[in-house]
Amino acid sequence: MSKISDEAILILLLQGYSQRQISAELKATPTTISRRIKKPEFKKLLSEYRQRILDNTATLLTSNSEKAANTLIRLLDSDNELTKYNAASKILSYAENWITLNDLQQRLDDIENAVSE
Repeated sequence: MSKISDEAILILLLQGYSQRQISAELKATPTTISRRIKKPEFKKLLSEYRQRILDNTATLLTSNSEKAANTLIRLLDSDNELTKYNAASKILSYAENWITLNDLQQRLDDIENAVSE
């Protein structure tokens, strides 16, 4: 069993360290780090950590989306015309994207229902 934990390598990888930087930081050879990163169990662990980060980020963004929308709405009343234009442009763009996604979701649901019948 190696003295270097997979978690130590994982944390550095997730912080953007290169394999060479990780080997220097953990005082291991680049070959050792490379071998560990290639192992299926390490790849699985990395995937799980990345998914947790994405889930946490999605939760954070979702929980603050109403606040962000309210900020854009308040900016529509700005005295600065460019600020008003940019806020209006963003709101319209987001609305269009939401409508498109909603339409695509409906079409996907229709297809799934047709296939399951």
